[in-house]
Amino acid sequence: TTLALEPGGPGGVAVDSTSVYWEASGNLMKVPLGGGTPITLGRQGYGSLAVDSTNVYWAAYEQTVVSAPVGGGTLTTLATATPPSSGQTAANITVDDTSVYWSSGYPTTIVKVPLGGGTPTTLAFGLKIVGGIAVSSDSIYWTELDPQNYDMGSVMRLTPK
Repeated sequence: TTLALEPGGPGGVAVDSTSVYWEASGNLMKVPLGGGTPITLGRQGYGSLAVDSTNVYWAAYEQTVVSAPVGGGTLTTLATATPPSSGQTAANITVDDTSVYWSSGYPTTIVKVPLGGGTPTTLAFGLKIVGGIAVSSDSIYWTELDPQNYDMGSVMRLTPK
């Protein structure tokens, strides 16, 4: 079922109990789960998304991580990965009850910041190509691909996160 049509093609996507959120041509968009008229929540560049009960989190161009209330409102910059690496987009993002986690650059770094923003904490660095990240109550997990052989990779875990 098509929920919305977006010129420029959608990018990252996230879902909560009421809506689907996505990035399209640098805009953070939202539509009800049953479809309808999309609304723009903000503009911040391209990137991947995560959502919790109050905010949508966006890993945007040049490793900037922002949040926007799920009901719309002002975008808040939570962190910028330092140092930015080669202008790479923050590639993956996830969220738990306390922090936002994302990967950026190549070689890849995995970073976290408190939900309200602050100083980023580097959790892992010098990684190969990170294909995705996820968190549990005590660990962060990621897939790591070998850039010389995309058929080879690993699932990694860091405990505590």
